[in-house]
Amino acid sequence: MENLFSSCPCGFGHLKRLQRRLWMRLFPSRRLYRCAQCGRLQLASRRLVEQAIVTRLAEEAALRQP
Repeated sequence: MENLFSSCPCGFGHLKRLQRRLWMRLFPSRRLYRCAQCGRLQLASRRLVEQAIVTRLAEEAALRQP
C-alpha cells in the first residue's frame, strides 16, 4: 500500500481529481488525486493543486505565444 500523504516527484500540476473513499473524509481539507504522468494516488490540498494547475497552464500558454 502506498503512502497517500506523500506527493509524487511530478508535482501538483498534473493531478486529476478522483472520488474519495469513505475513510478519506476524515481529512476534510484533502482531496484524492491521481497523477496524470506517473499514476500515483495522493491526498493533497485542493487549494495547492488548483494553484499549481493554474501556474502550469499559464506557463504552457506563454510558451505557445510567438
